[in-house]
Amino acid sequence: MIHLIPHPTQQLNIINFQKLLIRRLQNERIIFFQTIPLWILLPDTFSDLKKTASSITKINILLPEVNSETMEIYSPVEISCDGKIILSKMILLESITTNKTSISKDLFNQTKIELKKICTENKNFPCILNIFKAANTQQVSDNSKSVEKFVWKKLKN
Repeated sequence: MIHLIPHPTQQLNIINFQKLLIRRLQNERIIFFQTIPLWILLPDTFSDLKKTASSITKINILLPEVNSETMEIYSPVEISCDGKIILSKMILLESITTNKTSISKDLFNQTKIELKKICTENKNFPCILNIFKAANTQQVSDNSKSVEKFVWKKLKN
């Protein structure tokens, strides 16, 4: 598996945004928590690390969205590669509901509205990922992955 990993400076900006989202979205019906690490998974068609890194010309991290079924908050990602656009996502927050609360349309809409408000106030997204690691990763256990090899890439604007 090949993942794209943002530069630490950009990761810090995203982590601060995750914390802001948690503070603002938390309520008595749902608990949000950070997703770490902040990786972007590439499709299985990418297997050669150096070739993949050199073929990427632009990475756009778009405005965060809410998944209506899982209440996961993620940013869609557009990766320009060899003249094509590949879609992926970066998961920002996951959630659990409290007191056997199910994910209702009301809860989803409330979260979606508040997320839009936060994104309007904060100019973190959309953003362009200029410096990143393309990394071969391996699943170590159910909850753990490791980086085997990686290549740093800096994109020209």
